[in-house]
Amino acid sequence: MPCHSLRRGRQPTFVDHGERVRALLNVGRKDVDITGLTPCDPRLCILGASSDHLIVDVTAAQASLRGGDRLTFSMNYSALLAAMTSPYVGKHALPGGSDMHPVLRE
Repeated sequence: MPCHSLRRGRQPTFVDHGERVRALLNVGRKDVDITGLTPCDPRLCILGASSDHLIVDVTAAQASLRGGDRLTFSMNYSALLAAMTSPYVGKHALPGGSDMHPVLRE
C-alpha cells in the first residue's frame, strides 16, 4: 500500500484501503516540516498532519505497537532545521557520539 505524497500540494488525496489503524503523534507542522519525515519502520505511513499532530497509518505494525510507544523518523535538512529551532522540541545528545536527536518535550 503506497502512502499518499505530502509534497503534491496542500490538498491531500487518499485511496480507500478500507479500515485502517492510525496513530496520533504529538508533533505537527509547527514543530517540524512533515514532508521531510520518513518513518524508520517501512510498515508505517504518514497520512497527514495538523499544526500540532501527525497521523500515521500503523495497520501493518499494529501487533508490535502499544499506546505510548515512540516512533522514529529520519529527517531531511528542512525537517531537521525546523525541529532544531523549534522551542517545542527538546534536544538530547546521545552518549558516545556527536549526534543530536530532536525529542519532543514531555
